[in-house]
Amino acid sequence: MAEKKPDKKVEKKEPQAPSAYFLLALLFLGLFLLSQLMNIVGVLMPGLPSTFNSLIVTFISSLQVFAAFISLLFVMGIMYANFRIGQIKREAKLKEKVDSAKDIKTQKEEQTENKKWKRIVEHVSSSNPSDWRLSVLEADILLSDALKERGYQGETIADMLKSTNKDNFKTLDEAWEAHKIRNSIAHEGSEFVLSQREAKRVVSLFEDVFRELYFI
Repeated sequence: MAEKKPDKKVEKKEPQAPSAYFLLALLFLGLFLLSQLMNIVGVLMPGLPSTFNSLIVTFISSLQVFAAFISLLFVMGIMYANFRIGQIKREAKLKEKVDSAKDIKTQKEEQTENKKWKRIVEHVSSSNPSDWRLSVLEADILLSDALKERGYQGETIADMLKSTNKDNFKTLDEAWEAHKIRNSIAHEGSEFVLSQREAKRVVSLFEDVFRELYFI
């Protein structure tokens, strides 16, 4: 099978959660400053009219309520961010497992294809004439698998070959010739004379097709 270049792995940076300690420190600092401001107002303006003084106290109290509300929002935001980060990590791990399973499946399929092709080469190199015929028959079965895997449509090899042309299948003529010889072997049986030299030539035609389809 044609050598495939390894995919370059791009390291993905995981989103970082905002520092909870930093936000809480800001919250406590803000509340501390507000309390000090209330104390300063009480010391500097003891003689102000009670109405004005109560307005200031009310305003500062409102600020405290607002600060508490904002703090609550910050806490909720931190909790949601942590939840989302955990969810993203779980999804990334699941995707990694799925991709790994697909890679393993592809590798196993490629190993199976290579074993089939190796068996075909062994048969055509044998000294037994029946093995030469078997090599062509098995190569034709492998051609069917290759065409289906590459998305060619049709119930038979002939149908799949008819659905394409030499513009996108340069070894189309080789595929047709090899497939026709296979049909002769299958239909004529022992009456079809097949020498080892001819069997090797036919197998080489199949090999050219398989290499174009990246099947071996």
